[in-house]
Amino acid sequence: MNANICRCCLTKNCSNKMNEEYCLNLPGETEIYENILRETFDIILYQHKSTQKYICKSCVVKLHDATTFKQQVLRSEEAFLALIHHQESSSHLGSVKQEIPDDDTNEKSAVADDVINNGCLIKDKQVPHRRKIGDMVTNDAKKPMLTANRKCLKKQSPNTIQKENTLKLIKNSNMCLFKSFKTKFGCYQCGERFLNILDLREHSRRHTDTRKTETGVTNLKGVSCLNAEISDLECKLCSKDLKGLAQLQTHLIEAHGIKFESPKHYLVPYEIRNGFRCTVCGQKFESFLRLHIHMNSHSSNNVCEVCGVSYVNRTSLRVHVQGQHREKKCPQCPMVFPGNSAKSAHLHKVHAKKPYLRRCLHCDKTFPYAYQLNEHCVSEHGRKRESHHCQECGKLFLTRQNLRIHTKSVHVRERKHGCAACDMRFFTKFDLSRHEATHEDVRPFSCANCETKFKNKESLRRHIKRQHSM
Repeated sequence: MNANICRCCLTKNCSNKMNEEYCLNLPGETEIYENILRETFDIILYQHKSTQKYICKSCVVKLHDATTFKQQVLRSEEAFLALIHHQESSSHLGSVKQEIPDDDTNEKSAVADDVINNGCLIKDKQVPHRRKIGDMVTNDAKKPMLTANRKCLKKQSPNTIQKENTLKLIKNSNMCLFKSFKTKFGCYQCGERFLNILDLREHSRRHTDTRKTETGVTNLKGVSCLNAEISDLECKLCSKDLKGLAQLQTHLIEAHGIKFESPKHYLVPYEIRNGFRCTVCGQKFESFLRLHIHMNSHSSNNVCEVCGVSYVNRTSLRVHVQGQHREKKCPQCPMVFPGNSAKSAHLHKVHAKKPYLRRCLHCDKTFPYAYQLNEHCVSEHGRKRESHHCQECGKLFLTRQNLRIHTKSVHVRERKHGCAACDMRFFTKFDLSRHEATHEDVRPFSCANCETKFKNKESLRRHIKRQHSM
């Protein structure tokens, strides 16, 4: 017998355990599938002494959908009872008769019989004879029934509302969802990759079934977001041209009566049909990767608990945490490194691992280093060489990284590394280690001319230049 079998559909090789906690929407919130099953259907699964209870991903989606449907029914029932209570208290109307379906109606009526009883789930399928709603909701019974409904009802979380808003925007517009792979754009439906976003948009029109998109939005973990290309955005219902997601949402509300509980959603808008420009601030970039990184500056959803940097989605935050705040283990030996760069250098030197190749978008040539790719684009494809001016002092830098280092060191005067022996602080670890040598009487560097010893190479070079220069 397969131990990892889904207890809901008997699918084999499942990985999700029904009695374990899984992270839900916000930090600290969790869910246990076994509890959801019991609360939604009042079903308790048999626990075999030698096996664990598992559930497949498909059944997890169905379980979430069933829970959402139950909450919808409860909300509708409470609203209906409140409406009747308001009508009876204001105008003393007569009882409202409820239609009793025939015996040969479809299965849905039978399901309704054994599901709802005052807005709550019941096991027994034998339901008492139906009465008029007016008789059922008497003045004495109104308050207990409303109280029971309120206990059973759970408010929609902000996460659920944002997912619903996201689906409404996607279904009613011509936006194109995509996955980013540094130099290529992937189809959200099938994963096929394209170098040009126009080719991806043309390809995406072939996908008419939106069930995978709906499932993807429903299963978004944490505060994650979807990339959406919105060049030439228009409404699917009336073909009106729109500028941006905010205008699309306003149009759907005013022109088509589509309700949105809030203006928030899980879409990151891009306009990359003609160049790479930020839709929020208008800044232009040479590549999509630069623009993609820049979009993090406009988000405050996923914040690193260690350093406070924010990211658009959970994946980017996870990459940041793993790259900056966790030790890196070599996959081929027991060595551990403080960062990815040290681990990569070790893999190249010790294990002869080939470096990651960067692909040119224009000619498909590959390069092991980013600066080589940039030089290739400047010399072969006429890209304008990047230049970055410091806004404080006007100095010119060839790379954004050098400008960032200059700003932090000179103008912000960032000093993260403190000396344990004194109160001095330094910008880099190298500066700190060079300073720490002044607290020790160790002089490993000797002058070849006079045998004078020094604590560092810089002091030795100054000595040679001053004392022994010809």
